[in-house]
Amino acid sequence: MPALLAVLLACQGDTGFSTNQQDVQTDLGDPGLSYSPQELSFTDLEVGPSYSKPLSFKATGEADLVIYLVSVTGDSSMAFSVYGAEEDLRIAPGDSAEITVLATLSQAAPATAELLVQSNVSDMLEFTIPLSARPAEQPGGGDTGAGDTGDTGP
Repeated sequence: MPALLAVLLACQGDTGFSTNQQDVQTDLGDPGLSYSPQELSFTDLEVGPSYSKPLSFKATGEADLVIYLVSVTGDSSMAFSVYGAEEDLRIAPGDSAEITVLATLSQAAPATAELLVQSNVSDMLEFTIPLSARPAEQPGGGDTGAGDTGDTGP
């Protein structure tokens, strides 16, 4: 009997389970989401340096928008990185938040990938945003126009 009493006393109190109050949504309205731009294209990049572009998320509904994840996926994902979305982004209705996407080419070849975004919007729980990066035209590459005098007359 003393062992049973000890077990019962040990089970009372804090069990280690808690609720993160920030994640409890009390407003039952739709959060709504818009983002801009619809795709991120980096052009005329030099090999080596990083180039940045902003990506904006806007809460268009009646409840807080939460962006849980923004990550780069795809074959050329190493050419891109994301800053400003290391933690959940909580955006109040009507407000916007901006993150930064970087492109860095390690060779003079085009790169493509996608941003994978996860949110609390029922029809946009997970979606992708296309990413592309193209190097600057290389000297001596492409059509040199040899033989073209530029003369358009008769």
